[in-house]
Amino acid sequence: MKKVVVKVLSLMLAFMMVFGAVGMTASAANKDKAAKKLCKEINKGGNKCKGITGNLKVTYKKEGSKYNFTIKLDMPLDAWMFDMSAKMQPKEIGQARDSVKKVSKTFKKKAKKVGIKKSSCTYIVYANGTRIWEFKDGKVVYDRYQ
Repeated sequence: MKKVVVKVLSLMLAFMMVFGAVGMTASAANKDKAAKKLCKEINKGGNKCKGITGNLKVTYKKEGSKYNFTIKLDMPLDAWMFDMSAKMQPKEIGQARDSVKKVSKTFKKKAKKVGIKKSSCTYIVYANGTRIWEFKDGKVVYDRYQ
């Protein structure tokens, strides 16, 4: 059981490292270009860690002056591993959820750093196609284990 929890937490840590490595600047006049570049950089970092974190896809949609970013992570673990972890060690699965929640807040800060002031971030975590968690601007929208 500890191996499963350690693997889940190591996946979350690796994914946080992907976001920590990305940093760039842009002028406010090139917000579309900055949004596209931000998505491209994070997708590129996600592809480098694909074996650890799983499939990562970051997209954005512009609505007026607001940018809505969607981050989808499909991890190579099966949902039953998360189910088993949630039943046997709910504290650890809560810590993993909180680390993903922190990453969704970090993404919004990255968007501000590149010049996109009005943005929202929806972060969806899947385990082999089964939705596990969903966050919108750092708040839990869906949690399979609550």
